[in-house]
Order: sequence, then C-alpha cells, then structure tokens
Amino acid sequence: MEQASQQQAAVDSAVDAEAAGHDAAGTPVSSSSAGSQVPMEIQQALLPKVVAGSYAHPFSPWRRRYMVGLVSVLAALLCADQNLLAPNLSAAAAYFGLNDRQKDAVLGGYLMAAFFVVGAPAALLCGYLADKHNRVVLLAGIIIIGEAPCLCTYWVTELWQFFLLRMLTGIAVGGCFPLLFSLLGDLFPVSQRSAMSALAQAAVGAGLGGGQLLAGLVGPATNWRLPFVILAAPSLLLALLLLFTVQEPPRGAFEEALRGQL
Repeated sequence: MEQASQQQAAVDSAVDAEAAGHDAAGTPVSSSSAGSQVPMEIQQALLPKVVAGSYAHPFSPWRRRYMVGLVSVLAALLCADQNLLAPNLSAAAAYFGLNDRQKDAVLGGYLMAAFFVVGAPAALLCGYLADKHNRVVLLAGIIIIGEAPCLCTYWVTELWQFFLLRMLTGIAVGGCFPLLFSLLGDLFPVSQRSAMSALAQAAVGAGLGGGQLLAGLVGPATNWRLPFVILAAPSLLLALLLLFTVQEPPRGAFEEALRGQL
C-alpha cells in the first residue's frame, strides 16, 4: 500500500511539473511539448502492472472428474432402456395379447411416440428449473422418476400400465440433458467443455447400443422384462450416490465476468 502511494505521488508530481513547463526531472520544456502525451506515458510507466492470476475452481480436479464420470454413467444407463423393447417386440406383443398389426402400431408406433412426446416438454421444464434450483438434487430426482418405473416394468400385467411406465421414463430421459450440460459448464473452463460434452455424449451412445445388446441377449434367454430390472437397479443406487456425494458447483465458476461476484 505504501509503495502504491509513493508511485501515485510520483505520477502527481510529474503531472504538476508538466503543467508548470518542466519534465519529471525538473528540466524546463518548451511550450510546444507541454501539450504532448508525456504525462500519460509517465503514468503508464510508474503505475504497477496488474497481472490477472489464474482462477482456481473450489472443487479439486479429481472431484470434478468424479462428478463427470458419475453423471455420464447415469446418463448412459438412463438412455440404455430406450432400445430395450426393440429386440423383444414379439415377446412383449404375445405377453399383452397383441396380433402382428397391433404389435407394430401399438408397441412400435404409439408407445415410442409417447415416450419422446413427453420428453421434449420435460427438457424445457428441467432447463427452466436448472436456473433456479439445485441441479444435483434435480438430476438425482429425475433419474429416480425415470428408473423407478423402469424397474416396475417387470411386474406389469396390463398394456396401459406399460404405457404409463414408459412415458415416465421418457420424462426422465428428456429432462436429464439440460441438467447434465449445465453442470458441465460450471465444472470446466471453455477450453475443456467441448471434450467433456463429447465424453457425456459418447456415454449416451454407448448406453443406447449396450441396452439393445443386453435386451437381445437376456430377453430371449429369460423373459423380455428382465433387462429393464438389470438396468434400473444400478441406476437407482447411483442416483442415491449422486445425491449424497456430489455438491452443487458454483454457478458461472469459470465465467470471467462473474469471478468477482462468486
């Protein structure tokens, strides 16, 4: 503080000397140079240089990587059951007493349409809530909303029950993505966000393919409903792990305009 005061005093002295027709050393100067930019140059030379320090996120790098890994696995499991029905469509149709025409229209058409129609409004709603509430709690809740019905699929006896459970899962699939990418944006700087987003998207793709492979292997060997249980059970456990081990990151943690307000 004392050094800064001395530097400011030197700047003020230089400005006064220039106004009186002298330079910073007391040497008279001509009137033609009195209106020059010397005072500004002197100020720039004497004032301390401000060097922006590197920003340290309140979460350690390993803690942030753990969060990304956990939410990516959860997104993969949540999306994996989108294709669980396709390899076992005939078995499901026989279970509900549908003929071939009804199988294609109801299970292959109406059911899949209902799954995605409810997912789009859910994405908008979750995006709105993500700006106002704890995103970790919201993500854990939306996963439970999606995977609990997925688990209950094993005990359905009527087609309307299956329809309702699949629609609830569709709500969760649509709602998880705004929360996922909102969290990623506050965990990593701009230079790393694309890589983290690519990792999450790769996990989703792996989940889609892995779910269909699981259903194709397990369904014919047991029954078509068991793959839903195999995916839902670990998803619910990981959702609880997320809720109790992951903390909401500071909003805008890597946004330069907000650093002074965090």
